[in-house]
Amino acid sequence: MKYLEFRLTNKNKNYENKNLFKKMLFDLLEFLLEKIIPISNPIQSKLIDKVEYWMIEFEILSGNPIREIGLDINKNVIVKFPFKNDYGYWLDNNLTLNDFIAKFETKEIKQTDFEENWMKII
Repeated sequence: MKYLEFRLTNKNKNYENKNLFKKMLFDLLEFLLEKIIPISNPIQSKLIDKVEYWMIEFEILSGNPIREIGLDINKNVIVKFPFKNDYGYWLDNNLTLNDFIAKFETKEIKQTDFEENWMKII
C-alpha cells in the first residue's frame, strides 16, 4: 500500500456567497433530489464540505484508492470512507495514484500515521 496526503486548495466557495434566496432554493432542490436519488454517503455527506486535507490509501499494483480520511483545517479527523453505509468521496471516481500525484500537491505519509487517524472514528 502507498499513503498520500494533500490539501484540497481549489474548493468551490461560491455556495457560501449566494444570497439567501438562492441558498434556500439550492437547499430545497438538494433536499428533494436526495429523496428521489439515493446519496452515496448518507451519514457523512454534510461533513465533506468541511474537509481541508485528505489522506488516501492506495493499492500499489492497480493504483486504486482503497480508503480515505478527511481532516478539517486543524487536521482533526472528521470523515473516513468506506465507513458504515458511506462508500466514499474519492473512491467513487476513476482517479488512480498517478492522477492524484499529477493533479494535487501530495506528500507521502507513513502507514502508521494513516492507521492512527483511521482509528479516530469508530
